Amino acid sequence: MPENELEFEKKDNVKALFSSFDECLRSGRFTEGLHILDEVMRLDFNYPMLFDNMRAVTFWKNREAKIAAVSGSDRAHLLIGFFDTFQGFCERKGGTAIAAFEPIRVYVFSEIRTELETGYTESGDRTLLHDLGRSLFELGEYAKAADTFEHIWKSERSNSYILALLAESLWRSGDDKRSRLFLREALFYDPAAIPVRSMTMPLFASLMQEARTNGFVEEDDALRWLGVYFEVSPECTVKRALNDEEVLTIRKNCARLESDFKRLEARKEAEPRLLLAYFWLASHLIAARAHAGADEQRIAGELTLLVNKIVLVNEPLCRRFTALVAQ
Repeated sequence: MPENELEFEKKDNVKALFSSFDECLRSGRFTEGLHILDEVMRLDFNYPMLFDNMRAVTFWKNREAKIAAVSGSDRAHLLIGFFDTFQGFCERKGGTAIAAFEPIRVYVFSEIRTELETGYTESGDRTLLHDLGRSLFELGEYAKAADTFEHIWKSERSNSYILALLAESLWRSGDDKRSRLFLREALFYDPAAIPVRSMTMPLFASLMQEARTNGFVEEDDALRWLGVYFEVSPECTVKRALNDEEVLTIRKNCARLESDFKRLEARKEAEPRLLLAYFWLASHLIAARAHAGADEQRIAGELTLLVNKIVLVNEPLCRRFTALVAQ
């Protein structure tokens, strides 16, 4: 047989082997998966990322006994811990370019989902919902994931990790309006808790890009500023009403952050948080003014004082905000 035909035959055989490899890993048959990679190595020792794939499968093969020894939520938590370590390895080696990554991800979160759905049905234990929501999200069941995250959010209103995944799940489900609402909340409370690598919303990406363009290159620094850039963006079209307790909390935070902003060593962290608190309070006052009646003049005066404070912190962003709300 001519050499080029042999080469084509070899490629076809390797392709067929990787199809079987994928199927094995999706059902957790790691020993069989390693045998397939041995056959690939026999056919093409220099196949790209062959040894990274071997290490990836061996990682799970070496943990089979520990995984089999537990069940229910204990097994789910163990799987998540192992997966997070595994994902870190894959990201260092090439991410999803490692053929083993995607089928193993599907296997792991299918197992987690089965364990936690059964556990939650039997016990009603709300602590299981966090990992159940993540498993639904990882499996691409975004509408169900959104329902689960929203259920959690009702008792954890300031959990930015849950808020961000809820926003992302809603966006992937086609509910852009509500996704923006929950993203705004996530950016307000604790942006450092947002799982950045899970966020594919174009809005989130554009905010990250704006932060980096403005000099906030490190991820932690950029995240601190995302909420500020969202408030001055035309994309910020959905805002909810604040209750009296929330308004009081924001006012107290403003007073504390104003003090921090005056100290040079604390200004870097205080500035975006102070601006964001100001913008939320200003949005509240603008909404309240429309229904203020006799209090309209008082609220207008308070809003003017607040805008003057924003100018002192960051005049360019203040101009963007006032231009936006004037539309």
